[in-house]
Amino acid sequence: MLSNCESINLGVGVGVGGNGGINGGANGENGCGGGAGTAVVLENSPIQIVRATVGTVDDPSLPCFTFRMWVLSTIFVVMGAVISEYNFFRSNSVYFSVYFVQLASYFCGRAMARWLPTREFEIKPFSWRFTLNPGKFNMKEHMLIGVASAAGSSPAYATNVIAVQSLVFNSPLGNWTGLVVSSQCIGFSMAWFLFDYVIKPSTMVWPATLVNVSLYNTLHEHKVLTKWFTRMQLFWCAFFAVFLYQWLPRMFMPVLSSMALLCWVQPSSNVLRKLGSGYTGLGIGCISLDWSIISGVGPLYTPWWAQCNFFVGLIAMLWVVTPIIYFTNYWSAMSYPIVSSNLYDNKAQLYDISRIVNKDLSFNLTMYESYSPVVMTPYFAITYGTSFMAVIATFVHVALYYGADIWLIAKTRCERRIRRIRQSKDIHTTLMRAYPEIPGWWFGVMFIVCFAMAVVVCSSIEIQLPLYALLLALILAAVFAIPMAIIQALSSSQIGLNVLSEVVCGYLMPGNQLANSVFKCYSYMALYQCLSLTQGFKLGHYMKVPPRKIFIALVYGTLVGAFVNVQVLEWVMIYNRMDLFEADPRSGWSFRNLDLFFSASLLWGAISPKHLFGEGSIYHFLPYCFLIGVFLPIPFYMMHRTLEHRLRRFPWQLINTPLICAGASFVPQAPASFVVSAGMVAFCFAFLVLRYHHEWWRRYTFVLAAALDAGSQICNMAIFVVFSLILRGAIKFPSWFGNDDNNVERCGVGDGYN
Repeated sequence: MLSNCESINLGVGVGVGGNGGINGGANGENGCGGGAGTAVVLENSPIQIVRATVGTVDDPSLPCFTFRMWVLSTIFVVMGAVISEYNFFRSNSVYFSVYFVQLASYFCGRAMARWLPTREFEIKPFSWRFTLNPGKFNMKEHMLIGVASAAGSSPAYATNVIAVQSLVFNSPLGNWTGLVVSSQCIGFSMAWFLFDYVIKPSTMVWPATLVNVSLYNTLHEHKVLTKWFTRMQLFWCAFFAVFLYQWLPRMFMPVLSSMALLCWVQPSSNVLRKLGSGYTGLGIGCISLDWSIISGVGPLYTPWWAQCNFFVGLIAMLWVVTPIIYFTNYWSAMSYPIVSSNLYDNKAQLYDISRIVNKDLSFNLTMYESYSPVVMTPYFAITYGTSFMAVIATFVHVALYYGADIWLIAKTRCERRIRRIRQSKDIHTTLMRAYPEIPGWWFGVMFIVCFAMAVVVCSSIEIQLPLYALLLALILAAVFAIPMAIIQALSSSQIGLNVLSEVVCGYLMPGNQLANSVFKCYSYMALYQCLSLTQGFKLGHYMKVPPRKIFIALVYGTLVGAFVNVQVLEWVMIYNRMDLFEADPRSGWSFRNLDLFFSASLLWGAISPKHLFGEGSIYHFLPYCFLIGVFLPIPFYMMHRTLEHRLRRFPWQLINTPLICAGASFVPQAPASFVVSAGMVAFCFAFLVLRYHHEWWRRYTFVLAAALDAGSQICNMAIFVVFSLILRGAIKFPSWFGNDDNNVERCGVGDGYN
């Protein structure tokens, strides 16, 4: 029985007996998608937000792999890979927006459909006919452009490893392409196991994909849906409004990005800066009116129950636990910044790694003991502990609430008794039967090729990662694939394996910083790419795009992006190497984005958990957080099972301890200025509008989310291109209250500001 029907609180409707591979209640009870009753095929999805967003009509004859699709995909993948990798090393970086790709490719595709010749060509030896223009630019080829571009337009994670080795340890760049390609693609082979668990069941909603579905539907369908205005009208009005507005917080009035109200009470107070600043403090009472900051947690489309769990953990850690630890000076906390991911020595100076490693970069215990133990800020140390809890709690939570259904699907899959799974589908699964599934050998070949490449890479002289360690990294990703996928499918929140993989390799191979980074790269990226492909399949499931074509498009985008990433990285390392260490921010180059990765490689690779958690260490308690994570979900599960009939008004099943722990470890990955504003937006839309203006929410929320995200991200790109690349900082806006050159937030401008 699946009792944890989180989506009920979303207002997503009642379940129907027998619908969904992962059911919502036993013996046909109402739930999150039904129970094990009589199998039926619905005329629409049983999930309300899916019914409101996803169409139920499909035309299998629409072409997908067109000339337009391949040309535009290649252009946008190359463009995105260049911009993203280049911006990764910029102090004022802006990431490449997939919404820009979706909008630009829409207009480019329509132009190509209008101007390209419709003549049909034939390659006679193969009797192959094709045309440059098969007709109207359709939604399926448009979606494949977006999928390929999203896959290849972000910096490959392995480039962090290469950049740190080159910049910090002066290692030659060499030929690292194999590491980048194999780590980016090996995770795709694991997605084959997830189809019956998180793609076919209607309860596995994947809320983030519905935003993209809404955008594609809005651009390609021009229907008047209400007596007020169409979705297209709403989209363009909101898009242009936020595009124009974002110039205020991004250029003319940066104070809008982080209005630290506590600091305004007494600007000279260093204590209020630490409490109220969104950039250098805890963000208590800090309000942001910058949508690019607010939208980071998806407040419009993430389910309300998931956001409640996330914000409970975040606020408890950020506004309760941290101030108590800091102002009681526990672990000499007041000697360090209140929120920082940097590592320090026992004199409160930044840790100098060159004083603890030999010339071959191996860890030197004697030098370490004579120099200083590594010191983390208390907040950073505790977020590591909550990260440990989050990973293990995810596995236990899913086992408790979903274990019976996972076992049922696994058993029927192994025994070839698939009658229940194939008959118990909603309309979208029924429509997808028109397209052949991906053969298992595709995933097998992908794994064999990437694994062989990984073995060659890891056996090189520079890395020396043993075969058993590489296998363990991939096994970790495979074991956590289903639990992590279920959590993301329900809550739109992803919990990574980066911290767990660092600790495991730290115990396995202490003192080897590079091997630890490579181990983490394979383990973390295998799971991340597995979930990315799975989410792409779910988007194709909603859009009725053949899964084989999604697989090919996503792998193509990933490969092209990986090769481009490597070339851009080499260019930056050769021509801008010294600029990255310049203290002058006016140079535009920065090592900032590598700080956290470098700190982690030093902490878990060079120093290793053995010394970090050893006898006499102030962090000896952190490994026990794994054990806490094991038991953390159990009390809430027991209360749900024993008290659900006595206290029916309290949704025990919606308490999600992995999300609470993930929220507690979210900062310092992002400025704290988003907390208040994102929480208010989530409460208004995901709760109030959903409950009291449900019809408006059903028709417009996901379109509005797409418009606001697209407008803000494209505005940020435009500002970066115009003022950073073209004008190169030649125009400087005057300093005034909304644009203080020295201190934008006006926090701690008196004594103690640093």
